[in-house]
Amino acid sequence: MSDRDTEVASVTTLVNVAGSGDLDVELDLDALFRLFKSLESVSELSDSNSRITLSFENTEGTVGVFRTGKYNIMGSSSCDSLKNTNERLIGILVDSGVIDSPTSVSFFRTNYVYTVDFEREINLNSLDILLGTEAEYEPEQYPFLIYRPSTLNCTMTLSSSGKCVVNSPKGRETVEMALDLIKTYLKE
Repeated sequence: MSDRDTEVASVTTLVNVAGSGDLDVELDLDALFRLFKSLESVSELSDSNSRITLSFENTEGTVGVFRTGKYNIMGSSSCDSLKNTNERLIGILVDSGVIDSPTSVSFFRTNYVYTVDFEREINLNSLDILLGTEAEYEPEQYPFLIYRPSTLNCTMTLSSSGKCVVNSPKGRETVEMALDLIKTYLKE
């Protein structure tokens, strides 16, 4: 068996799921800040002119709420965690009368971040040549290779140590396809 026939191993872990929503209402951030500040379940809270940022105790994810009624949740390690944080936010807003009903809220997952360990060193110069115009590698400016496969909606950042980060709005299936694709080049 030649080196080209050996399988390229990888360990893939979901590390972040992000989502965005729209409350479909303009918000008074000062009043909303006072509301969140009065809650014992809010573990971190900060505000600026355009946004309130908060975290809840016993949930994963940081929530950013904007004056426009739009909001995002980042830092959840699973889809269930993202859903729980969203439900907690919406529950508080409904209970306090900020919004009438959870049905008026639109919410969707926007991005998945996976870490990958190929468990081997990667020659980024050679990989850059193999990937062609879909890859960016400028070692003088940035020590990673960035790969954006034209057939998939994702971005991969690879290091020479064999570690990789994959960002995709589509989730696990797209990540698996991207890994299968990059593994064919790593065999070469």
